[in-house]
Amino acid sequence: MRLNKSSGSSGVITNVILGIMLAGTIALILFSAFLINNDYSTFCHYILEKLDKLHKKEYFKEEFLPEYKFNIIRIAVIISAIASLSFSYFLIRKRKTLELRIQTFAEGVRSILSSQKTFITNIKPSEKYILFSILSVQALYFSFLSWSLPISYDEAWTYLNFTSKSVLTSASYYPAPNNHVFYSILTNLTDFFPLNDPKIKMRSLNVIFSLLTSYCFFKLLCKFFNTGVAFITLILFTFSYPLTLYGIQARGYELLILFTLITTYSLISYINEPNRKYLYIYGIAVSLGFYTIPSFLYPFISLQLFLLAYTLKSKNFRVLKAFIQSGVVAGVIVSILYTPIFFISGIHSITSNSYVQSISIHEVLKKMPGHIHYTSNWLFGLTNGGEIILILIILSLLFAIKKSGVKKLKTINLLMIFLLLLPPVFMILQRVIPFERTWTYLSIPLFFGIANIFDWINLKKKVKYLVSILITGYVIFFSFTFPSLYKRMHVIDYQADELFKKISLADIHSVSSNNILMTDILVYKVFVKQNETIKVEAIINNSHINSDLLIVNKNSYPDIPNLSDYISVSSNDFVTLYKKAN
Repeated sequence: MRLNKSSGSSGVITNVILGIMLAGTIALILFSAFLINNDYSTFCHYILEKLDKLHKKEYFKEEFLPEYKFNIIRIAVIISAIASLSFSYFLIRKRKTLELRIQTFAEGVRSILSSQKTFITNIKPSEKYILFSILSVQALYFSFLSWSLPISYDEAWTYLNFTSKSVLTSASYYPAPNNHVFYSILTNLTDFFPLNDPKIKMRSLNVIFSLLTSYCFFKLLCKFFNTGVAFITLILFTFSYPLTLYGIQARGYELLILFTLITTYSLISYINEPNRKYLYIYGIAVSLGFYTIPSFLYPFISLQLFLLAYTLKSKNFRVLKAFIQSGVVAGVIVSILYTPIFFISGIHSITSNSYVQSISIHEVLKKMPGHIHYTSNWLFGLTNGGEIILILIILSLLFAIKKSGVKKLKTINLLMIFLLLLPPVFMILQRVIPFERTWTYLSIPLFFGIANIFDWINLKKKVKYLVSILITGYVIFFSFTFPSLYKRMHVIDYQADELFKKISLADIHSVSSNNILMTDILVYKVFVKQNETIKVEAIINNSHINSDLLIVNKNSYPDIPNLSDYISVSSNDFVTLYKKAN
């Protein structure tokens, strides 16, 4: 009976997929006909007229869609229409095979959901209460932080350029690495939530994802340690600086951690218990990880190198073959997902990060110790001593690999070593020193190493109570100190928030500036409050200014001939505001 029901559902899904494919094919054919029958200028006029942006026609042609790019898109759409028509015909011919594949995938999804239910069911009632309590405190605290902390520049920039636009914009426009594409698309959806504050609508996503991350990490820990060790480590992991920071900020780094964790879990689970469902999970997580942020390449390569080393040692080439196949499928999916960006913004928008420039090997080696020092402190929310903890954790993992009698634990610890030790290799090969947040995913192996340490201690009952009290004290201490730590790391955001409270945003319709960070935060605040996009111009020396407001860097002295038309109204450590005199 269940098989018949499953088969019937698969048939419906198959019909839906075929219907979508045919509809998409027809749309591509019609779009191809439109592009063939209209020249470049006509196309631009048509698009801008629909968007009510005809006044930006020249800018659109120069910056967004030059003629050569239009010709590439026209050829690509025609080729895509032909390919889609061929593929649709192929799927119709192979309808039964497609239905069987969908049925297999559906069974895999059911198995995944069933395993979560089994995992929760097998936990003791007291342990369920502890897990629920941890996740509840996390949800409440992170929600409070999401509401109370001011918008950051990156979040404001995301909202202005993607969230407030459309899914098509988020999926095709890539002016800078700030567009964490998958996350931006999700914020397009949450922007419809019936809430007044866009900041909360964007941030609510990561509060949810942080809970999923904590749950997945707890489940990974429970595969190798007792629940006591798992709970203690989970609390430290959940309320660590990077996990809290990106559990509230509307950026894609929480997804980077989550998808790294899921790929790690699925890979190690398949090695220990070959099951196709883990390949499904792995492929989906890899696809979405890359679609969120290109730097997912770092954990992905680390996992692949571990897999290669494991295969060479165990001679289990079937595992390697299975993950290569899953990786190839994920690669095809990622390529399809990024196609709009390749066409509109160009491949270089992904491959050439202007914010992280290549330097000489000598410079990399010179700067690397300082980068490791700063990053290790950042990962632990410290000002000093982070690299000492990092070294101790690496040594603990190496010791566990050598001394542990449990093969599964040796394997997972070896994987964690790969994750931790490869970043310096990446920096040397790429000749770059990236931002410290690039290594956020290292929180996973770091806290897994800490779990090893707790496991070796083999705490007695009385000592467990003491550790529980200390951990509780840590959470309380962290809860009160995190806002001040966040403020120290985001001084410009706090000062911008205070600065713009001192002026009437309703009077601002245009601004001239030489500080892009403050300007974008101002534009965000005006847009949210007035639903108005203000005109922004750069301050150019010896040029008259006609804007309502000037934002001038404190360390710059631009030559503005009509500065006497303005009066200084407010300032902070970064800028001075000048408002046009009445």
